[in-house]
Amino acid sequence: MIRLTPLIDVIFILLIFFMLASTLETRERLPVALAADADGTDSDPSTERVQLESSAAVVGSQRLSTDRLVTVLNQRLSAADETTIRLQPQPGVSLQRTLNVLATLRASGLTVSLTGIDASQ
Repeated sequence: MIRLTPLIDVIFILLIFFMLASTLETRERLPVALAADADGTDSDPSTERVQLESSAAVVGSQRLSTDRLVTVLNQRLSAADETTIRLQPQPGVSLQRTLNVLATLRASGLTVSLTGIDASQ
């Protein structure tokens, strides 16, 4: 008679080994390239462009911190009924910073879309 208990034990040990070994792989940063816009002009006047840099956000000619950005955008958009904010991360801005600013703007009730860099730049 064949005993299956040692075989099952070995299979479970191998299963646990491969499950643990698969989570120990190193994760690398993946470069993310955003698509470029066809031109730098806004076709819709109800959009507000926010250029996101690594240390600040630029609205028009103002350089703002993330906290101040929400306040300024709410002031600018208080008169408009439906305005979309086009968040435009510049080259070199980390994906995590972009997602943090995007989440902050959406949490404040603003409608935000993500756009690429201008092809002319």
